[in-house]
Amino acid sequence: MKKHIIIILASLLCAAACSDEVRIDLDGIPDADIYSKVYIPAAASTPCVESVFISEDIQSLDFSAFFGGTIMPKEDIKVEFEVRPDLVDSYNEFNGTDYPCMPEGSYSLPATTATIKAGQAYSTGMTLEINSLNMQVAKQYLLPVSIKSVSGNVTVNEDLSTVYYVISGSYLPGQVPREKVLSFGQEMKNPMFCVGEDLIVVDNVDNLLLYRPDENGAYQFDRQIGQGWVFDILFYRPPEKRFLARDRATTNINQYYFDDNYGFPSAATIGFGWGIYKDIFPFTDNSILCIGVSDGALYNWTLDAGSAWTYYGAFATGFEIFDYLFCFDNYLLGVEPNGTMAAYSLTKTNPPSVGARRNVGTGWNEYTRLIKCGDDLLALDRNGDLWRYQFTPEGYWPLAAE
Repeated sequence: MKKHIIIILASLLCAAACSDEVRIDLDGIPDADIYSKVYIPAAASTPCVESVFISEDIQSLDFSAFFGGTIMPKEDIKVEFEVRPDLVDSYNEFNGTDYPCMPEGSYSLPATTATIKAGQAYSTGMTLEINSLNMQVAKQYLLPVSIKSVSGNVTVNEDLSTVYYVISGSYLPGQVPREKVLSFGQEMKNPMFCVGEDLIVVDNVDNLLLYRPDENGAYQFDRQIGQGWVFDILFYRPPEKRFLARDRATTNINQYYFDDNYGFPSAATIGFGWGIYKDIFPFTDNSILCIGVSDGALYNWTLDAGSAWTYYGAFATGFEIFDYLFCFDNYLLGVEPNGTMAAYSLTKTNPPSVGARRNVGTGWNEYTRLIKCGDDLLALDRNGDLWRYQFTPEGYWPLAAE
């Protein structure tokens, strides 16, 4: 009998979508309430990533319960919540993660019960309060919050009964620390990148320069290692010691092998007609992402040890909104004209899969270039000053107020 009810209901709903004349009296369907369940909408995001400022102020994350099904509740439903730190280990084991639990005393539920009013779908709002003083900056913590019980004969959707918050702490806006590590004395427009901790720079007259950090991490000029490097794109390709460079005039890709002393024993042209791309930059050890000029698409190529290319085509679109893009570990980061920095996780597949967008900072439009260097981020401003940030894409970095 229940199967027949579902089939009849589906037919009626389909008919309703096609005609304004159909009226469905769900109250007349026997046992219609058994198809309704209570759940936490935020639990659909696994995990639910949030950020709070490290400050003395108590901050809050809002959530609620939802009544989903064929009919609205005929009476009030009391929904009781609880924090479940005991679920952290099982979550990590199942997902291959290693999030620590939020420190004891850093969270609380001021109220544990919400009400879904009769005839309504959403409950009254709930608040998870966060005391961030015991949190470390940019470190991610896990905190599960679950439905503990509901009143009446209502069923809980067990698949959506727990929201797993991944919470990180950030500096207050405008208080993100940075360290000046080099001053060129003028705006720099040509490529620069890191090989390990070494900084490779093409100056404004196309000389190739080597800078190395001193004991304090500040970069000191070491020597000139090349001249006539007339390239608009240049980067390092591990694991082989080689640079890839796009010629400004021909848009061809050249390859330069280098030795431990930054000598260049061999060079060759390995690609032709790469001017269709706005930018080219490396992701994994054998993968290169190319940004399409006209459509803002990401294109995936691989380059093997024998300098042979494999083309996998476009795998994502919509990235024309960013002034520039770069990779940091397993993330693609982009900076919008308004200074918002966004992060997308990338899988090490060909082509990569792109995760959901997550905003990870503000005020980053004060820089013209961002470079991953070791575990840090180097940022070049319009005055030619280079700054170092201790950075991770999992954190939130508000250089300016939102």
